Amino acid sequence: MRALLLKRIRLMLWQTAHSLAFLPLVGALSVAATLSMSVPVTAIVLAAVMLRPHRWPLILLAAVLGAALGASALAWTFHEQGLASLQQAYPEFSSSESWLKVVAWVDRYGLFALAAVCALPLPQTPALIACGLADLPISGIFLAVAAGKLAKYGVLAWMAATFPERFLKYLHRSN
Repeated sequence: MRALLLKRIRLMLWQTAHSLAFLPLVGALSVAATLSMSVPVTAIVLAAVMLRPHRWPLILLAAVLGAALGASALAWTFHEQGLASLQQAYPEFSSSESWLKVVAWVDRYGLFALAAVCALPLPQTPALIACGLADLPISGIFLAVAAGKLAKYGVLAWMAATFPERFLKYLHRSN
């Protein structure tokens, strides 16, 4: 029974990965993951590249555009809500050490700080909040997130496409 279920899942994944809807699906999943802040887009990128390693540049582009779009929407939402609404919903948020550091980075370096946060394995939500509240242009936020994510996902996608056996060994070890 389990073997049959796994076979069906593999077939469904293979069919999806080889359909015209695959790249838009990667982009849509990246938007949804960014907006929900529940699933790292990195997992989507790696899974998609493992399914279609020769298409990794297009997968990278779809994921970067999706993540940048979702991040821009979040920054706009934080801008519209304002700091008072955020403090009311999350009173401890504005006094946390990570928040204070990110605000200082954004004050000092602007969108370059956001691009750096997006390129590194750091939580991007505080940086998006700071950029949204700092009245930085949404187009600039989009470009900064895209630049940072291009660097981050680009390295990971290239590695997954070039050395898939290492990722597969890691997955089998962790299960």
